[in-house]
Amino acid sequence: MIEICDEMKKLRKMLDDKKIEWVDASEEMREWVKIARTHFTYKGFDVSVVNGFGTYGGWSGANIGADEEKDNLGLLEVYIPYFGVPCGWLKAEEVMRFIEEKLG
Repeated sequence: MIEICDEMKKLRKMLDDKKIEWVDASEEMREWVKIARTHFTYKGFDVSVVNGFGTYGGWSGANIGADEEKDNLGLLEVYIPYFGVPCGWLKAEEVMRFIEEKLG
């Protein structure tokens, strides 16, 4: 089961409040490789927000015995394919500010 961090829950509520439709595109590739994903379109641009294994703000699992629930930083990475570079270690409010500034 994929754990949805608090910041992702906050982001999804913010999207709901703004009437922005989103899709849960979370994925478990292996038992220990889980990524919570939220996909949506903002002003015609596709946006992906992630948290999980190997994400900027999630957890790396680099330490032997690393535990996702304990080691996950609980922050979000946002990626807008149009720009091609992810921005990470963000809280939900920072994600919304980032997309609003970039996509105005």
